[in-house]
Amino acid sequence: LFSKKFKLWLLNALEGFPALVQISKLKEVTVFVKRLRRKTYLSNMAKTMRMVLKNNRRVNVLKSDLHAIISRGALDMSQKALPSNPSSAVLETHAEM
Repeated sequence: LFSKKFKLWLLNALEGFPALVQISKLKEVTVFVKRLRRKTYLSNMAKTMRMVLKNNRRVNVLKSDLHAIISRGALDMSQKALPSNPSSAVLETHAEM
């Protein structure tokens, strides 16, 4: 909601300023809003992935699907790159993703 209304708020705040100032600030705000939306998206995706990775059943389904894709040759990746039964320590190490 903030990112959607920020541009409008800025334009209202800069009313009466020279056009060059308005254009310059609008460009900066556009970049800022894009970064904010991207970071919000990544944060939400990380929260979702944390929930998925904490659920062993879901992890096993994901592993099974990935192994099926690899066995069909759809993904150019060696079987050695994927341990068949990673320890919980390995999953915890990658929990920050």
